[in-house]
Amino acid sequence: MADTKTELIAQQYSQALIDLVQEGKLSYEQISSELEKIKGVLDTSKDLDEFLLNPIVSIEDKKDVIIKVFNEDINPLISNFLKVLIDKNRFDTFRQIITEYNLELDKINNISRVQVVSAVTMNDDSKGRLTETLSRKLGKQVIIETEIDENIIAGLLIKIGDNIIDMSLRHKLEELGKAIAK
Repeated sequence: MADTKTELIAQQYSQALIDLVQEGKLSYEQISSELEKIKGVLDTSKDLDEFLLNPIVSIEDKKDVIIKVFNEDINPLISNFLKVLIDKNRFDTFRQIITEYNLELDKINNISRVQVVSAVTMNDDSKGRLTETLSRKLGKQVIIETEIDENIIAGLLIKIGDNIIDMSLRHKLEELGKAIAK
């Protein structure tokens, strides 16, 4: 339940960022760049991240640090967005907001991110053919993210959202084993 609540909260805040674009105040690219810049700083400075998440630290102290660390480098609207997260005690959802924003941006741009797991590294030609085939089938631009898992033996495991297409030899062997057992 907590994950669903966090996800819903993150969706609402990411929608606020989308609204900034629709109001003509920023571009999608500007927001993406700013969010990644902030995430990069938080990832490299665990002390800053912990400070901003610490419930004992006052809201005003957190906002002062946000101003000192980010105001020179980020758009004032994004700085204000961070301050709102601090005010509402929602800074812990910042990374989830980025995830939700990117998911929404993919929908807007008609992009589908597909995770492909294979036993060996796919060459560029194979990736290109798979990307083209999936793009045609899905009617969307496809971005393939690959992963290696030697346990699948051969073939592919394709994850599109919540759907999994298992074309691995391991899966076929398991199915054969089940058929023989009957």
